[in-house]
Amino acid sequence: MNSDKWRRREAPLDPLLLAAAVASGPHVTRHHYHHVGHTGIDPEMINLLLGEEVHDDEAIRAPPPRYVSRQAPRSQRLKDELSSNDQTTTTTTSSILVTSPTDEKSDNSVDPPPPVVKLVDPPAFDPVRQDIQVQCLSRARIPTPHGPVFLHLYRNNRDDKEHLAIVVDAEERQHRDASDSESSDDGEDHFDDLPHIISRSLNNVWNSHETKMDRLVRGAQSKPFKNKNKSSSLSLHNHQKIIPPSLVRIHSECYTGEIIGSMRCDCGSQLSEAIRLMSLQGRGVVVYLRQEGRGIGLLSKLRAYNLQDMGHDTVTANLALGHGADERRYGIATAILDDLGIHQIRLLTNNPEKVIAMATEGINIVERVPMIPPPQTRSEDLDKYLRTKIDKMGHMLSL
Repeated sequence: MNSDKWRRREAPLDPLLLAAAVASGPHVTRHHYHHVGHTGIDPEMINLLLGEEVHDDEAIRAPPPRYVSRQAPRSQRLKDELSSNDQTTTTTTSSILVTSPTDEKSDNSVDPPPPVVKLVDPPAFDPVRQDIQVQCLSRARIPTPHGPVFLHLYRNNRDDKEHLAIVVDAEERQHRDASDSESSDDGEDHFDDLPHIISRSLNNVWNSHETKMDRLVRGAQSKPFKNKNKSSSLSLHNHQKIIPPSLVRIHSECYTGEIIGSMRCDCGSQLSEAIRLMSLQGRGVVVYLRQEGRGIGLLSKLRAYNLQDMGHDTVTANLALGHGADERRYGIATAILDDLGIHQIRLLTNNPEKVIAMATEGINIVERVPMIPPPQTRSEDLDKYLRTKIDKMGHMLSL
């Protein structure tokens, strides 16, 4: 058997590979090899590997390398880092604790939250009474492009909707400012003898424990009104006088026309025009009733729009959905006007049925003021809407 056939055939050794192997070892890692201070490869060892003759006097012997790690073990470094963080937190906490309250605030200081204002609840409705009862829960000044108005929010005993009253009363605002700056100590308001548009239910005493802050936050006068004889009464003396006939509009909510700017109707422009006219005259009230789509609601109103796209008008679309042509009611509006002390009005409307409905509720309408909205971009949908108002609902409007 030929032994040469099975002899191992080994490749010639690469001198560079041998040099690297000799230079490395259990005491040298790939990281240490690149550290500063590595002395390189012993030249004598290189010569031996290459088979060259080596003389002792020619050998360049490097000193044995001594590798010292510049980093502590990871576990020790983590402990040091945690200890450093604890010291920093302790120092910061100590500096906060020793800070004097009179010191100036730092840029990163946070102001404490304001105290919570706890308000008294409004009085409950009389369960014995069968008529409509309203309660003004809040009143706030709202600046508008036409001037400031006072927005009143009402609840009632008929539905769970929040109806509104937009009150324009320039004289009341001026006298209110004067009263706030020149209030007397006897509890009387300087403009108590003036017939302003003020909510009776808002300014009544809600609770024997109510404070001045309670009244101011809900928008009432800081002090309850008193009668001439200074007797205790929940009624406002201001409401015992007759308020001159004011310009009033009974406006029903229209999300599509007032918020989106729909050109299917003119509700948005009518609301803006009403506030403008009242601001010019210095007095007026817009009673804003939450009865969308002539009382059928937003869902049915959108479905009626689809029917109108199929050829119906606003009246036949409501009838096709099982609703009346106009399901709006005005009893809550009458109660709101009564709460504001308004019993004679100049009604801003083109709808004769609204005039009859308000008169039936006991409101004295001394004049009907035509609602002439400002010019707006006309469209086929708007023309059809206005034409239906005139032809089928009797609106006193000229195109």
